[in-house]
Amino acid sequence: MDTNSTRVHFYHADASALGGHIRRPFDRPIPVQASVSLPPVGGFVEAHGRKDPKDAEVNSIVSFEAAYSHVSGSVNKKDGAFTTMVTSTVENFNVLDTFTADRLVAQISVDHPPKGYIPKVSLIGTQFENVRIGGNRVEIILDLDICHHSNEGEYPTQRCMQDQQFLAKVGEQYGFINQDKTAPDWVKDRYQWDDSKLAEKGFVLCSIVKEIRGKFPGKHYHNIIVIPEFGKIFLGELIVDYGSFQLIMARLELGSPTEACISAGNGKANGTGGGGPG
Repeated sequence: MDTNSTRVHFYHADASALGGHIRRPFDRPIPVQASVSLPPVGGFVEAHGRKDPKDAEVNSIVSFEAAYSHVSGSVNKKDGAFTTMVTSTVENFNVLDTFTADRLVAQISVDHPPKGYIPKVSLIGTQFENVRIGGNRVEIILDLDICHHSNEGEYPTQRCMQDQQFLAKVGEQYGFINQDKTAPDWVKDRYQWDDSKLAEKGFVLCSIVKEIRGKFPGKHYHNIIVIPEFGKIFLGELIVDYGSFQLIMARLELGSPTEACISAGNGKANGTGGGGPG
């Protein structure tokens, strides 16, 4: 942070590569891996997770080979923009040998302009590698431009949550989720789209997943996969509010016979500017 500048920017970013809670067949938390938080003055912070080979109980349900996160905040010397970046990665992720991935990467870069307050966001670098469900290869097609609503090199004139192009994409996603008449009631109840309530709600839940290809056990509703006797998998969830972007690459709600909530590849970034012109 430049103490001689009339414009002050307060950075914000945090990430965790893995975490959750197991409730059955035993009750205990899943240790949070590679958790980091960026100081408001910016800088660079990284963390690496550590797998405990002695924790046989947790490892029998969820395991990984490597987990790491880093966050950074700095001023772009070319144009004076305030850049916040967050990356969270999990390698060789395995849940009950049913959902596996060689690599999950969540990456968010948010640029705030030197004048004005509406940022632009990039999700480039975000990826799923070699995802398998029940041993079957699954191809996950991503829409990394879901929040891109300005001309190349320009800053948007509206916040993402207020942009009609973005909201139209989200509405289409909810339509895809609900168009299947066999969708269970909980899916229809959770995913009802009503943009007239956005101001009251304060955030938008959507997904960077565009399409899921491949044959695998269970059924999927856009980015939601339901597997009997296993549970629910939510891929590429993106939460957007008036000032931040949060990405969760994989979130699982396991049911019978194992009950657990697990998240992998989680990152959040935003920032706030004050003082000075614009």
